Amino acid sequence: VLSFNWFFVEPLYSLTVYKQGYPFTLLIMFLVALMISNLMVRLKKQAVYSMEKEHQMEILYELNKQYVLAQDQQQIFDITATYLSRLLDREVVLFDSEGQVKSVHRVDRKKSRLNISEEIAVAVWTAKNQQEAGNGTDTLGGAKGFYLPILTNGKVVAVLGMERSHSHDLQNDQLNYLKLLITQLATILEQNQLKNEKEQIELENERERVRSNLLRAVSHDLRTPLTAISGIAETLNNEKSVSKETQQKLLQDIQDESQWLIRMVENLLSITRINMNTMKVNKSAEPIEEIIEAVYSHLKKVYPDSQLDVVLPENMLFIQADPILIEQALFNLIENALRHGEKQQPVRLTVSQNGEETRIEIRNKGEIPIEQFQKIQNNLTQPNEVPVDSKNGLGIGLSIVNTIIRAHNGQMEMIADNGETIVRIYLK
Repeated sequence: VLSFNWFFVEPLYSLTVYKQGYPFTLLIMFLVALMISNLMVRLKKQAVYSMEKEHQMEILYELNKQYVLAQDQQQIFDITATYLSRLLDREVVLFDSEGQVKSVHRVDRKKSRLNISEEIAVAVWTAKNQQEAGNGTDTLGGAKGFYLPILTNGKVVAVLGMERSHSHDLQNDQLNYLKLLITQLATILEQNQLKNEKEQIELENERERVRSNLLRAVSHDLRTPLTAISGIAETLNNEKSVSKETQQKLLQDIQDESQWLIRMVENLLSITRINMNTMKVNKSAEPIEEIIEAVYSHLKKVYPDSQLDVVLPENMLFIQADPILIEQALFNLIENALRHGEKQQPVRLTVSQNGEETRIEIRNKGEIPIEQFQKIQNNLTQPNEVPVDSKNGLGIGLSIVNTIIRAHNGQMEMIADNGETIVRIYLK
């Protein structure tokens, strides 16, 4: 206003005032201009601050979405290192509480400004003392990195390290936001730890339940053959006038029951090894005809009078399986059919293929009682459940078969229909 008055208002080059109110008006206008200018500056700063906050919230939101998808602690570390490195435009390292490097991310992958092997001691000190350390602090300030402890329930679960120098320092707002992210990370790590502990407890409880059920099943299912052996032995010991033919038959009964006990123990060992992840399933391409031939040969040795009708596809059929385990599973099913089906009736085994899926069906005359069938169905839908009231090993036999089939990523179903019992196995 003064310049305009000096150069363009008559008289030129003069600040002559014609009215007394002009200076006051000029002062008011000047104050208003200052106030508007100040408000505009503050508004601009507020807009910038709001944009930064919005950007930070977007990062937090995206980070949380990634955390939700993370499967384990290592993925959480990798996600955090990547986001912080991009956000702060510097190298970021995450250590565990023992000082072991868990994740590293640098903006320029070809060049590392942090000598991690030399910086580990700073990270260990940070974890041990639960305090900030490194460049920009009063502790171990000669380090090239800045280190922050990540705490959950008063314990250090990780240490965050990042590049820091005078030319590449952290602003106060960056530090505050960094601490906010660390709080979020600590919460996620705590949730992950609690989840792992819960899963471990559930796994231990499940194993204990399986062991308990197996013990109860063993005590029940082994009672019948042991009682039979004991009774036969007592008869042979007390009856002096037993004929040679009767003695031979009783001894054969002892041998049959003993062989059944041996197979039962083998089944129990197999199901325990698989459930405890100590048995390795060695899959290979095997012709189904050879597996069934081995089952038939074994069956004739144990049950020489048994009848087994086999229906195979015309073309040679290969399956990806462990032949020993599949042979054991099929033998168990056929033995169950012979022991619990109608006597003098053949067992029918049919193999068919539908695309990449192979179906093995075992059918026998004799329908299972409805109560027992329901318990067996429950066993098939809950693979770790072992029925304790199964008849002479039927439950354990199906349990080992179901466990073996599941170990091959297959499925098993049981159907009782029109006086027949049908068991189907599906393998891919």
